[in-house]
Amino acid sequence: IDGLRVDVTRAEAATAGEAPTTTGKRRTAPDTSSTPTPVIVLLHGNGEDHHIFDPIVPVLTAAGRTVVTVDTRGHGQSARGDGPLTIDRCADDLAAVLDALYAAVRNGGNKPIDQVDVVGFSDGGNIALAFAVAHPGRVRSLVTYGANIVPTGVKPVLLVKTWLRWFRLRAASLLTCGQTRRRLHATAEIVGLMTSQPRIAPASLAAVTAPALIAAGQNDVIRESHTRLIADALPAGRCLIVPDATHGLPLDDPLRFTHVVTDFLDEVSPETAPNPSSPPAKSRPQPRRT
Repeated sequence: IDGLRVDVTRAEAATAGEAPTTTGKRRTAPDTSSTPTPVIVLLHGNGEDHHIFDPIVPVLTAAGRTVVTVDTRGHGQSARGDGPLTIDRCADDLAAVLDALYAAVRNGGNKPIDQVDVVGFSDGGNIALAFAVAHPGRVRSLVTYGANIVPTGVKPVLLVKTWLRWFRLRAASLLTCGQTRRRLHATAEIVGLMTSQPRIAPASLAAVTAPALIAAGQNDVIRESHTRLIADALPAGRCLIVPDATHGLPLDDPLRFTHVVTDFLDEVSPETAPNPSSPPAKSRPQPRRT
């Protein structure tokens, strides 16, 4: 879709009478072949691609959800394209992806899904927030982990380190040529997304009326006060600080991250979001909610 790598993994429960759970047991899944299954969009972080979600996609599809993953513009197998590389443009890309998927489903004779659950990690969370502000009617629910709406939402030490990394990459690109220069310039541009973006006004979040979970780790690189600010600015926002977790929770403990997401989705949309069986208690966070 316009040079973007997009993967769609259909819900297992839509085609099978039983689906595996996170415990290895099997449960009877509802017959959803005649109705749309809930669609969840997963957005990765800076410098990553959709493969970071490989461990959790099977869990989500087994729970009856269709999963859409996208390589952000300039990341993974998605083309950089012309023009600026910004968080807002990546949000527009997501709108274009959903338009194309909507048309494909409709042309296939199936009932299109008007709204999706959007889950974003780090820069993916920033894109999710920008998308929700620009297209609030297309968001059924919103989950972000380690997101920020301005660069200063990041703790100062890391922000300074990121600026230094960007400066070194830019300087190195100017001292080289050919393919090496292009590679360094591309990397610097992606790192630059963290130094100058996003720029989302807190007041603009008032337009997002869908249920929203704004989560971060207790030891996250995002300031806890900033995470709470985002949640407070959303009419149906909720803040969750995951105990003993870092910014890298989706990478370090995918199952725990999955339950942060599904516990919330099952609560706000219980009629369409079946929940997989619970893993051992030690894998589940005991969140501080506000």
